[in-house]
Amino acid sequence: MLRSSLFVLLAVLAAPANPTFVVPSFHDLMIKTRETRGLMYSMVTTWYFKGPRERIEHLPEASFRSPLPFVASIMQCDLRTQIRLFEHTKTYSSSVSHVDERDPSRPRPRPTKPPTGPDVTVTSDSVDTGERRQIGSYEAHRIKTTITVEPSKGAATKPGEVEIDGWYLDLPGLHCRADSAREDRPPVMDWITLVRAGAHDHLIFKNHGPVPRGFKVEETATQRQAGNIIVNKIELLEVSDQPLDEALFEVPSDYVPRDLPERHILRDSPP
Repeated sequence: MLRSSLFVLLAVLAAPANPTFVVPSFHDLMIKTRETRGLMYSMVTTWYFKGPRERIEHLPEASFRSPLPFVASIMQCDLRTQIRLFEHTKTYSSSVSHVDERDPSRPRPRPTKPPTGPDVTVTSDSVDTGERRQIGSYEAHRIKTTITVEPSKGAATKPGEVEIDGWYLDLPGLHCRADSAREDRPPVMDWITLVRAGAHDHLIFKNHGPVPRGFKVEETATQRQAGNIIVNKIELLEVSDQPLDEALFEVPSDYVPRDLPERHILRDSPP
C-alpha cells in the first residue's frame, strides 16, 4: 500500500506544470557522472550536448560483472524526435516529442481532486553560497538546501529531513524543454523518499531561498528519518568541451528499426 501511494504521489505531484517544447543551442560538452543511492550499485551516466541535440548513456558500475549491452537515448530537438539505441540487437526505436502543452487544441487532463487528510508540511530552505566554477563553456553554482517533512497529528507520513549540498549547471533547453520547475514545491526526488504517506495525507509545500535548478554536476544528499541515515551522491568524473562528432546524435547505419516502423520519422521535419 505504501509503495502504491508513493507512485501516486510521484505521478500526480511530479508532473511538470506547463512543459514547453524548445529547440536549444548547446555548446559542445561531455559530462560523465557517477550516482550512488544508499547501498545500491553505482550508475555511471555520460551526457553529450551539441547544438539542438543531446545524448545520454547509462551503465551500472559493477566491475565484477561482464560489460552490459550498450543503451543510449538521443534527443533531436530540431526534429522533435527521441531515439533509443540498443547495441545488443543493433536496433533502435524512435518517437515524436509531444506538442507544446500550451497548444489550445491539445486535450487537457481532468483536474485531480487534492487529498483532504491530515496536513504534511514539506519545507525547502535553500542558500546560494555565491561560489561559482566553470564547466566547459558553462558556469555552475553551488546551493545548499535543507528539506524537512513535518506531519500533523494523525498523518501516515513520518517526520524526516534531507540536507543537500550540490553544484548545478544551467543548461537552457535540457530535454527539449523550457524551464518548468514548480515554484511551490522542492525538487521531487529529494523529498519523495521521505513522503511515504497514505493516499489521503495533504501535502503543503513551502520554499525559502533559491530553488536548485538545472543539471546536477555534483551533489551529496543526506537523508535522516526514523533514526536511519542514507547518503545519496552524484560525483563528477570527467568533463570535456572538445568538439563532438555529429554522428553521436544519429542512428548508426548498421542499426535497424526495433518496432512500430510507422513512428520512425527521423528524417521528417518538425510539424
